[in-house]
Amino acid sequence: MVFAGRADELAALRRAHRDAPGVVLVEGEAGIGKSRLVAEFAAGLDGVPVVEGGCVAAGAGELPYGPFVAVLRAVVRDLGAERAGALLPGAGRRGLAHWLPALGEPDGAPDPGSGRVRLFEDVLALVEARPQVVVLEDLHWADPSSRDLLAFLARNVSRPGVLLACTFRTGDLPDGHPTRALVAGLARLPRVRRVPLAPLGRRDLAAMLGGRADGRLGEIHRRSEGNPLFAEALLDAPDGTPAELRDLLLAGYRELPAASRRALRGASVAGQRIERPLLAAIGCLDEEDLRPAVARGLLLVERDGYRFRHALLRQAVYEDLLPGERARLHAEFAAAAPDPAARATHWHAAGERQRAFDAAWEAAGAAAEVFAHHERLRFLERVLDLWDEVPATVPDVDRADVLALAASACLSAGEAVKGVRYASEALALCGEDGGERAAVLLKERSALRHRLGEDALDDLRRSLALAPAGGGLRERVTATLANRLFLLGRFAEARRHAEAALTSAEDGVRAWALLTIGSIDALEGDAETGRARCVEARRLALDGGAEHGPLVIASLAEADVLLGAGRYTEALDAVGDGLATARRIGLARDQGAGLAAKTADALIALGRWDEARALLDEALDVEPPPLFAAIAQIGLGTIALARGRPDEAGAAADAARAVLGAGYPGAMFRLPLYELRCRLALAAGDAEGAAAIWREAPVDTAIPRFSWPLAAVGALLPVDAAALADALPVHGPVDAAHRATYRAETGRGPWADAIGAWRDLRQPYQVAQALARSGGPRERAEAAEIAERLGAALPAPPAHGGPSGLTRREAEVLRLVAEGLSNRQVGERLFISGRTAGVHVSNILAKLDVASRTEAAAVAHRLGLLAE
Repeated sequence: MVFAGRADELAALRRAHRDAPGVVLVEGEAGIGKSRLVAEFAAGLDGVPVVEGGCVAAGAGELPYGPFVAVLRAVVRDLGAERAGALLPGAGRRGLAHWLPALGEPDGAPDPGSGRVRLFEDVLALVEARPQVVVLEDLHWADPSSRDLLAFLARNVSRPGVLLACTFRTGDLPDGHPTRALVAGLARLPRVRRVPLAPLGRRDLAAMLGGRADGRLGEIHRRSEGNPLFAEALLDAPDGTPAELRDLLLAGYRELPAASRRALRGASVAGQRIERPLLAAIGCLDEEDLRPAVARGLLLVERDGYRFRHALLRQAVYEDLLPGERARLHAEFAAAAPDPAARATHWHAAGERQRAFDAAWEAAGAAAEVFAHHERLRFLERVLDLWDEVPATVPDVDRADVLALAASACLSAGEAVKGVRYASEALALCGEDGGERAAVLLKERSALRHRLGEDALDDLRRSLALAPAGGGLRERVTATLANRLFLLGRFAEARRHAEAALTSAEDGVRAWALLTIGSIDALEGDAETGRARCVEARRLALDGGAEHGPLVIASLAEADVLLGAGRYTEALDAVGDGLATARRIGLARDQGAGLAAKTADALIALGRWDEARALLDEALDVEPPPLFAAIAQIGLGTIALARGRPDEAGAAADAARAVLGAGYPGAMFRLPLYELRCRLALAAGDAEGAAAIWREAPVDTAIPRFSWPLAAVGALLPVDAAALADALPVHGPVDAAHRATYRAETGRGPWADAIGAWRDLRQPYQVAQALARSGGPRERAEAAEIAERLGAALPAPPAHGGPSGLTRREAEVLRLVAEGLSNRQVGERLFISGRTAGVHVSNILAKLDVASRTEAAAVAHRLGLLAE
C-alpha cells in the first residue's frame, strides 16, 4: 500500500524525536495504520538506530518483559556484549544476565528485594547507551511487568535523542483494562505525547490504494470507514466480510457469554445503530446482556441507544446468524419499526416481497418530503426491482412513472450516470412522442447529461417542441434552455428565450429567467444591473417557495457577478447562503458541489488557500457529477501550482480535462483549465508546449472575464497575444488588472499599474507575482514575504520572456528600436551600455528572423509592443 494521509501524524513523530528524550504513544483501532506509521517514521531516520519489541496476546507464549527482552537483545547485539556489559554495574551479571546470556553467567539468584530495581536500572542504562528509537508494539497485550518497566523508563529516561515509540489498540482497552490506566498515567507526564490515528478520508484512501479501487472507492470507503487494513482486504471482497478479517473482528465477540452473543446478533439485525425504544420490542435484546459487549468496546453507548464500533464488525456478527434466525429477527424488527424506511428494509431482508414493495413505496414518498434524495432513490430502486415480482398496489402509476421519479431523484442526489439510464428507459416505455410526460423526461435527462459534460441541447429543444401550451411546462423548459445557452456562451439566443420565459405566471420560472439575464448583463459589463436581477430572482424564489431550484442558483449567480467585479468578500457572503441551503435540502452532492467551487474561487483570490482546499476536498469526497468535479479539480490544481506542486496540479488538470475536453462547448468552464495547463507547461520550462495549448484555447471577446487571464499568460509565450488583448473589452477592475499585467509583461506599461490594480483587489498572490516580475530589490523582498505567508512558490520569469521568444529585456529594447532610437539612446533609456544594447538588437533580429531594424519595428507594430 502507498503511505498516504498521515502527514500530520508523521510530523508529530518527527517533532517528538527532535525533542527527545521522551515517549510517544501511537493509538488507534486495529488496522488503522499504527505500525505502518511508525515504520515510515523509522525509515526516515538517517543513521539513527531503531530497535523493536512487540507484546503478544495472553496465551500465545506470554513472557514477562517480553517486548523488552527483544529490544535489549538487539541493543547488546549492536553494541557488542563487552561494550554493553561495561555500561552496567557488575557487567550486568547481577541483573540483566538473567535475561541475556550474552552478558555471562548471572551472579547468583535474583535478589527478591533489590533485584527488580537493579533490573530496571540495567534496562535504563542500555536504553540510554546511545541516541536511539525504541519501538514497543501492541501495548494492549503488555504483561504487568512490561507495563511497570515502561512506566519507570518514561519517568527516568534523560539522554537526548532517546525516544520510546509505543503503539496500542484503543478498541482493545475496555473499561478497567490495566493498559488504559498506564496510558492515562503516562499522558500526564510532560515528555509524553499522544498521536491518535483517525480513519482516512476518501482522497487519502484513494491515494493509499493507488488506483486499485476500480470504481469501487465509494463503497470501499463506506464499508471500511477509512480503516486502511479493512480497505485493503475489501479490494478483493466485493461482498461479505473478507476471511482474513473475520477472526480479527470476531475475536472479542467470541469471548462473550452466550446470552451476550445472542443479544449482539440481534443488535446486528437492527443495523449499525439500535435505538433504545426498540430494545423493549425485540425479545432477545436485554440491555443487561449487551453490557459485556459494551465493556469490551464492541458496542458504543450513545444518548439514545447503542452503535457498533465498526460497520464491518456488525456485518461479521450479522453473517454469524443462521438463515432462519435472520429472517425471524428481521420480521420482528419490521413489525416494531416506527418509520417506513426501517420497515421497508426489514421486510425486504425477511423475504416478505409484497410487504417490502408497499413499504418501499411509502418510504420513497417520506424521503422526498424531507429532501432525503439518496434514500428516496434507494427505495424507488427497490420498487423497480420488485415491480414484476408482486402485484402492483400503487394506483394510477406505471413503471415509466417510477423510472421518471428515480431519474428526478438521481438529479438531486448527484447520480447523473444512473439518472440518464432511468430517464432513457422511461422514454423508451412512453415514447419520445409521448407528449407532456416525454417533455418532462427530456428536460430531466438534459440536466443529467449536462452534468456529465455534454451540452444536451438536443433533449431540451425536443422537450420544448413536445411541451403543450398552458400549464407552465413550456415556460419551465424555455427558462432552462435559456440558462443552458448562457452557460454555453450563446448569449443572444439565451437572452431571447429568457425574456420569453419572463411572461410565465410562476415565480420560480421568472426567477430562472432573471438569473440568466442578470448573468449575461454582468458578463457584458453591467455588473450592478446583473446583481440587481439576481437579488430580484432570489426574492421571487422565496415568494414562490422554490427552495431547491432558483433559490440555490440565485446565490451562485450573485456570487459569480461579485467575483467578476472583484468583490470577493461580498461573494463569500452571497454564496454562503446558497451553500447552506443546498446542504439543508440534500443537494450537497449536486448543486452544493458547484457552490463549493464558487466559494473556493473567492477564497483562492483572497489567498485563503487552506480553506479553499478543504472545501474543494470536501466537495470531491462526496463524488459529485463529473462537471462539478472537474470545476473543483481546476481550483485544486490552481492552488497546487501556486504552492510549487506541479505533479499534483498536473493530476488535477488531467482529471478536469477528462470532462472539459473538446467535446464540451462551454468556454466559461474550459478557459480556466486552459490557463492552468499553460502555466503548468511554463513551470516545466516548455514554452512551446504552453504556446500550443494557448492557441487551442476557446478565447472569446464576449467573455472578457475568462479570456483576459489567457491574454496575460500569452504575454509570456511565443504567441501573438496582442491581437487578443487589443480586441478584449475591459469590464471592471479584474479585467483591468489582467490588462495591466499584460501591458507590463509586454513592455507597454509600467509594473506599478499592475501592482496597484492587484493591491486594490486584495489578491495577495497576484500582487506578489507582479512585485517579483517588476524587478526592484525592494519589490522582490516584499514578494518573497507575501509568498512565505501564503506558502506559495513564485514562478521564475520564463527564459523566452514574451512574443516570438523574446526575453523581457529584448521586448523593451525592441519597443525603443521601433520608436527610432539608436543603440546609444536605447542604452541611455535603459541604463545599459550602447554595446550591450547592440547585442540585444542583434539577438532580436535573429529571433524575429528579420534583416533590419526597420523590419523589426514592423514586427513590433504587429505584436503590439509599441507604447500607447
